[in-house]
Amino acid sequence: MKNNYPPKRWLLCCLAFSLLISACKKDHDDAKGYMVKEIYFNNRLFQANEYDDVHRLIKASHYSTMHGQGIALNSVDSFFYNSDGREQMVKSIDYESPSFSSKSIFSYNSDGRLTEVKSYNLSANTLLHDDSISYSGLIITETQMQNGNVTNTTTYTLSTDGNIVKAVHHNLANIVNDYTEEWTNYDDKINSGGPGAGDVVSKNNPHGYKLTLQGGNTQQYEMGYFYNAAGYVKEQLTHQKGFPSLDVYRYVLVPKY
Repeated sequence: MKNNYPPKRWLLCCLAFSLLISACKKDHDDAKGYMVKEIYFNNRLFQANEYDDVHRLIKASHYSTMHGQGIALNSVDSFFYNSDGREQMVKSIDYESPSFSSKSIFSYNSDGRLTEVKSYNLSANTLLHDDSISYSGLIITETQMQNGNVTNTTTYTLSTDGNIVKAVHHNLANIVNDYTEEWTNYDDKINSGGPGAGDVVSKNNPHGYKLTLQGGNTQQYEMGYFYNAAGYVKEQLTHQKGFPSLDVYRYVLVPKY
């Protein structure tokens, strides 16, 4: 589930989230593909991944650059799988705020679709929230519950070619936190940092992103990509309209074989 407010650096957070999902999914679908070993954000190490001998993601270490202190390890996600290869649990250790460390347990229906994610505080083992996922044609709905009450819902819309094009986030406690995301101008290459919902990750890479807040204010981004010979993204350029800066994401890719 996404947060009930849009993060200031959506693209960076979404990038990490979708890479974690797609790294697991692609290992089943693309036996001759590439794995993302490291991600750099503006030449700073942002994420380092480790895989098992069947190319499943088992560890993701997240870093931030502290001014004057070099690179600092923020958090580590460890991935565990059940006997049929599906993701069973993720443990997230937060080194900056240990009390926020958590674990997430995944449940699937008889068709193998992800239908529930329960998140617990790691030390106290108390339930933080229970997220349910439903699928209906080109619509995916995620519902978050806390203490037995629905707190947030997100409705995703997919295109017929398998890309997420819209997400409507609704906060039942405070509609001021409602927002809408839109992804446009997808390419025809293998997804690296596109959005994900439930057990679905966009097939390709969006060149446009628009965030609309409850009051009508918008943020718009343009993305460009460089690919390797196999069609995997090795570098992504991101520009927020109205601002002069350009963010660069670089992926260190390693072949599976």
